[in-house]
Amino acid sequence: MPPTPIANPGAAALEAVLNSSRNAPNGKPWLYFVHGLKGEFRPNTDFQSHLRDVEKYR
Repeated sequence: MPPTPIANPGAAALEAVLNSSRNAPNGKPWLYFVHGLKGEFRPNTDFQSHLRDVEKYR
């Protein structure tokens, strides 16, 4: 193992996460997502909805 991190995010990646312009129709940011086994993509703005979709698309 090298003595330093193998990969750190660059400044552009950190800026993109902190200043995301992709929001839900209600204006809240998409914070969670699930990819189902059949290719479904379900983004969510809150943790409870995320947990619901995890169970549904597992």
